[in-house]
Amino acid sequence: MTLHASRRGVSPHRMCGFTLVELVVSIAVLAIAAGGILLGIAYTTRHSADPVMEQQSINIAEAYLDEIEAQSYFALPNPPGRQNYNDICDYNGLSQPPTDQTGAAVSGVTNYSVAVSVSPCPTSATSTPYAPATISVSVTPPAGPAVTLSVLRANY
Repeated sequence: MTLHASRRGVSPHRMCGFTLVELVVSIAVLAIAAGGILLGIAYTTRHSADPVMEQQSINIAEAYLDEIEAQSYFALPNPPGRQNYNDICDYNGLSQPPTDQTGAAVSGVTNYSVAVSVSPCPTSATSTPYAPATISVSVTPPAGPAVTLSVLRANY
């Protein structure tokens, strides 16, 4: 009894491998998959700084809110200049690059912009003494949307 042989005289155990068509199809599938992965990496790399700028904007806004909330509720007389601010109304309309409480520029965030609004601004102890004021701090980074944080401040 003889083993079945192929037409060319090679045993069936020696016939293995890929055809040219299978090889081309597998290369095409791998190229498409690699292209998709590279697009994802490119998108991630392009937008990798966005969360950093957003977090920095939040930190700046929180610092301003902490400073403002520590001030008096009612308007008090004071000389001009942020280092002399002593009530929440003094900050109403403030629009500038981020600075510390003395007015010195903060390095590394000079391209950011800060805007503060206080509404309504309590002007004296006789003007609705227990009505809360809304303090809003909006920080705009060099690229990306502005971050706005708001709090209610009452006379307590």
